[in-house]
Amino acid sequence: ARQAIAAAKRYAAEMRADQPAVIDYRDKGPSTGYVRALADLLQFREQQREAQLEGPFLALPEGFDAYAQGVSEFALARPADGPRLITQAELAKIPTRGAPLSTEQAWHLYAIRAAEFHAFGDDKSATAVPEDIAKSIEEITLRGVLHASLRGYQDFGARYALAQRKVLIGDEMGLGKTMQALAVFAHLAARGEKHFLVVCPPSLRINWEREIKKFTDLEPHIIAGPYKDAAYEAFGNRGGVAIVGFPEVRGDSTVMTGDLNYGALVVDEAHRAKNPKSKQAQGVRELTARTHVVTYLSGTPLENRVAEMETLLGYLDPELAPKLEKARRSAREFRTVVARRYLRRNQSDVLAELPPLTQTEEWIEAVEADREKYNEAVEAGNFMQMRQSFSGPGSAKMERFAELLTDGLDDDKTIVFTYFRGVLDHLMDSLGDRAFGPIAGGVSHQERQQAVDNFTAAEPGAVLVAQINAAGEGLNIQAANHVVLIEPQLNPAVEAQAIARAHRMGQINPVEVHRLLTPDSVEERLHLLLATKRELFDSYARDSVAAQQNPEAMDITDQQVMSEVLAAEKERIKELRGETPTL
Repeated sequence: ARQAIAAAKRYAAEMRADQPAVIDYRDKGPSTGYVRALADLLQFREQQREAQLEGPFLALPEGFDAYAQGVSEFALARPADGPRLITQAELAKIPTRGAPLSTEQAWHLYAIRAAEFHAFGDDKSATAVPEDIAKSIEEITLRGVLHASLRGYQDFGARYALAQRKVLIGDEMGLGKTMQALAVFAHLAARGEKHFLVVCPPSLRINWEREIKKFTDLEPHIIAGPYKDAAYEAFGNRGGVAIVGFPEVRGDSTVMTGDLNYGALVVDEAHRAKNPKSKQAQGVRELTARTHVVTYLSGTPLENRVAEMETLLGYLDPELAPKLEKARRSAREFRTVVARRYLRRNQSDVLAELPPLTQTEEWIEAVEADREKYNEAVEAGNFMQMRQSFSGPGSAKMERFAELLTDGLDDDKTIVFTYFRGVLDHLMDSLGDRAFGPIAGGVSHQERQQAVDNFTAAEPGAVLVAQINAAGEGLNIQAANHVVLIEPQLNPAVEAQAIARAHRMGQINPVEVHRLLTPDSVEERLHLLLATKRELFDSYARDSVAAQQNPEAMDITDQQVMSEVLAAEKERIKELRGETPTL
């Protein structure tokens, strides 16, 4: 134990240096001692967790206490409310520490639990809030049972949600917004609250159930299907977390008409409620109004229009809307107003250990037959057919995808995304045994999660085939370190969410994104148009500011994108044929 303590202290000094310690999974040599020390500490922390504190408390005996002091250099096994206490009876239940893990065992543990390794000693919040809010946050100490170590910024986010009561956490995708919400539940459960509610897209219900079981002692209840009334009754009797899809908050559903008071409400992918005229948005607004603690989660609170983000903030604080209208004229004033309800941190701010993300544009000339199909689709005004023209069997794009798999991706795992079901089916057929999935709109949520689990357990060379709108939200797929986008999407947020399935906390390998694009086509125009749209999002919302001098700059719909691109392509083809362009 003393040797482990010494190693922990030595590496703690490394953690405190200006440059954070970096674990390189592909070049293990320099990091091996560090990883073995952390693996040993992780195991010890779990042993401590097995003891239930009850009856007359005792401080840990000297041997354990000394080890705990060494651990505290990393902020491990250090309860927020003081020194660890334990009863004599429960102390005896702590298993004796076994021999330290071998190098191979330690690296294997890191590979499957990297996020927990990097949480040791993290105290970053990378968050600036008004002084009065900061003071309120500082006064809160998180309590309750949470079977994980929160990163510093996650701890801050949970306390921010508790201090401000009704907030939108807009952290960049991959930063663990779910864990912050669970910390809020655990804290309130420790204070006596019994019933909690999660509203999410139906495809994410299974994911929430798994996360609640894994990281808390709360019982999850999925309220769906023919037995949803019985499930809701069990939830009412036993307490825990009710998990419902957005359709269940419409009209006279049990969730809306039941007489339970929810200790806290979480709305995941809250941008789904951005249309105030929709029934699900009205249900979310009603639940928000009658629940004391509400946390909205969305990595893309602003997709097309500034008004969408303002709508969400208006649900949380109806008095905020007129203030936002005035504050638009000044970025500084807007920041101050929004900071009371909106918190966003970016990966570059808080995840020093996140491996690099490389994005490559692969411009591929179309074969003549596909070009002819494309021109016919343009003349017919068939926008969706235009987008699919270059991705069919025998296309140059599919040949390039096959080359990528042969040349460089055999030793890794890959996710391939497409919008179109026909392209998805072709990919499944052509990939054969190495294909996993598909994850698509017609596939049940249980089957989607099982496909991800099977893909994670598979050997290198595996390919997960996914429809981008079905797999772009909620799923964690860190087993893959290559992402292939078969065609550009209408909304940059959709692509960003898809990439974030792999490039997120817990990823240990560099992630490469391959965009397959056809020049002189709808794809080139979409790519250029959405690059501009992406830059505007970064300017207006990336740093917790929804709009600065010109909020209307983001006011563009998918229909406008399609109309603009279609018109431009018709003019281009006329010019190629020597016809007179329309003025």
